[in-house]
Amino acid sequence: MTELENKLAESRRMRRKAGFMLTIAAFAVLVAYLHRMTPTFTVAELPAAEWHKALMLLLERGLSSVKLFAWALPTVLAGVVIVWCVWFVAAKKSVYWGLFSGVWMLGCYGFLTQVRQCSTDILYLAAAMIVITALSFSPAKQHKSALLLWLPVWAICGWEKLGDFSHIMSGWWFYSALLPLSILAALAVIKAEVFSKKPHWRSLLFGATVLLLMAPERVMLFSLPLAAWTLGYFFSNPYGQIKLYKPRRILSRILSVAPAGGMVLIGLTFLECRNSMPGYQMPLVMPLMLLAVMQIGVYAARSLKFNYRQTAIIGVAALTVAVLTIMVWEPYKQYQFFVKNPPNSATVDVK
Repeated sequence: MTELENKLAESRRMRRKAGFMLTIAAFAVLVAYLHRMTPTFTVAELPAAEWHKALMLLLERGLSSVKLFAWALPTVLAGVVIVWCVWFVAAKKSVYWGLFSGVWMLGCYGFLTQVRQCSTDILYLAAAMIVITALSFSPAKQHKSALLLWLPVWAICGWEKLGDFSHIMSGWWFYSALLPLSILAALAVIKAEVFSKKPHWRSLLFGATVLLLMAPERVMLFSLPLAAWTLGYFFSNPYGQIKLYKPRRILSRILSVAPAGGMVLIGLTFLECRNSMPGYQMPLVMPLMLLAVMQIGVYAARSLKFNYRQTAIIGVAALTVAVLTIMVWEPYKQYQFFVKNPPNSATVDVK
């Protein structure tokens, strides 16, 4: 084999290994997140289509000993498919683009919660991603048709609530920090492409992420792959756009202090708990220790190569959101919910 063939073979092995590890991680994270499901609801109370409820009841008969897992199994598998498709489409150009995009998708709070709540929309999004992945094997001139799949989403899912601005801020909080960061990255990409001598059409279309600013919440869910690809593109820079270096460096530095910012947010949440729910014992030691260790890890990663350092920063930022959500905010939110709604009445776990 020639040197070029050896490099191509090594690149394929690296891509397969990274894709396999990301898929296993996605399944593990989505299954682990099921422990936050409220064990009192029934399938009949879920906002799912009838065929989806029938599928969940069928799985319940076969996995009665792990009922919650049986109910969520379809959306867990669909979530894994979504993460893998996001990874695969981008990894065909750059392994790091695919890896960054998959990690951003998996670290989105809104995505994790929709999977946990057995949302039928996750199954629809998985179907759309499978079609887009299949279209990625078509000739390059036909790749633009894949992005047209999002137009019906905006038309069908969004037109009724486009004028309802009350859902925008709740949606932004639900899908933070993926959407705000992706919008900043999209603006930087658009600027770089406009002033580039050879603009790339795919890069310009990532600018559609900016439209998420005015999107209703359901459209935000269906647009998460666009946001993940935008951030993955921004941090991996697969086309070597030098003009992206400065804004990417600024955003990387902001993300590098995410654990320190998380500790500040824990302090603010603790003060809010003392005022509104004095009886709640908020966990402090474990989340603060985890964030402190992650901040030290980010500092230690400064000696790594650029792509490895970027991977570490993105991973730590996603883990910071996960620690704050799972260990701090969600327990407090569920405590408030059960204080106002005694557990003697069955209900669905809410956002």
